[in-house]
Amino acid sequence: RRLEGLHHHGDVLQLSGQNEQALAAFKEMLDIAYRLDLKAKGGVAHNRIGRLYRSIGHLDEAMRHLGTGQALFVAAGDERGVASSIDDIGKVHWMRGNYEAAERFMVKALEERKKLAVGEDKGTKRSIALSQNNLGLVYQDSGRFAEAKQAFESALLLRQEIGDRPGIAQTLNNLGTIHQDDGMDPQAIELFDEGLEVARSVG
Repeated sequence: RRLEGLHHHGDVLQLSGQNEQALAAFKEMLDIAYRLDLKAKGGVAHNRIGRLYRSIGHLDEAMRHLGTGQALFVAAGDERGVASSIDDIGKVHWMRGNYEAAERFMVKALEERKKLAVGEDKGTKRSIALSQNNLGLVYQDSGRFAEAKQAFESALLLRQEIGDRPGIAQTLNNLGTIHQDDGMDPQAIELFDEGLEVARSVG
């Protein structure tokens, strides 16, 4: 029970910008997971630590934890965890400007997540939308605007379908930047306004 509480508490702490406290929660979570020999939970803890380090620009540390998390998910037979780790590693490559590797990892993650899709599972749809959004970022930074637009639009449709308002705001913003880069300022402003309205509704 404490492990689950630390997991969710750490997520909230990180979302509120309290990174040091979040890191402490995730490290305690990791310690409990190892003592209870829960490989999948250990993978989740490493994944969260890796994402936190990635968010503050410590990319080597991020890669180390994300790689360890992936190995634990593989050992536990946790396919969702494996797919999540692959996508997260791809995002580190994207942040480093290694777009070829980023695309390779993100495409693999998207394929794995689509295999896991069952019926109306909101969690899987949210994951697929995340992969598509991340791929859009890679395509955009590679100058492949048509592919980026298609990826973002696919992500937006899924996020609207499941009511993921923070995700909708994020993807509308990304679509706006595509139009801005294409010199279509009125359309970009319209998308930014729409994204802003959704973001405000979330708070």
